[in-house]
Amino acid sequence: MCTPCGKGDVVDQQFKNLTHGIDRMSDPAAQAALKEMMGDLNRMLDKHRRGEDASQDYRDFIDKHRDFFPDAPDTLEEFVDELARNAAALQRMLDSMSPEQRAELQAAMQ
Repeated sequence: MCTPCGKGDVVDQQFKNLTHGIDRMSDPAAQAALKEMMGDLNRMLDKHRRGEDASQDYRDFIDKHRDFFPDAPDTLEEFVDELARNAAALQRMLDSMSPEQRAELQAAMQ
């Protein structure tokens, strides 16, 4: 019989997953790939914010950075919506962490 997880158990598991992902990013090649992806993402989003057509930029971005976004949606608009949802979910998770967990996460990111 499965017992339901408490809120703390879910937060603890999410925290472990997040810190594990950050630990994997300590590899210099992974850091360089992330930095390049973030630069490409910011350029694409800036173009989109200016009202310019960035649909081809999006296709090129996903082709280049598929490893970061294996389930990327078909359109830039859907991608932007997904990024916003993920950012909100991350903020909710951070808000639910204990001060100790937030400090540990911040230390892992440095």
